Amino acid sequence: METRIVELLKEIKSLIKENSGNKWMNIDEASKYCAVHPSTIRRGLKSGELKASKTLGKHLFKQSELENWLS
Repeated sequence: METRIVELLKEIKSLIKENSGNKWMNIDEASKYCAVHPSTIRRGLKSGELKASKTLGKHLFKQSELENWLS
């Protein structure tokens, strides 16, 4: 019984870590997450209000950055 509880706690901990705002999203995913049109995301990027990484040849946005941008 105790072993099962420890396993469940570890599973819950891993789920919380996955949803901690460190997820990377492309423009389409970011626009769906923010409930805005992709061109709005591009305008935020162009104006410098929104940060993105382009190391893989496309713009990738951190979920935490999108949340900061929305507030």
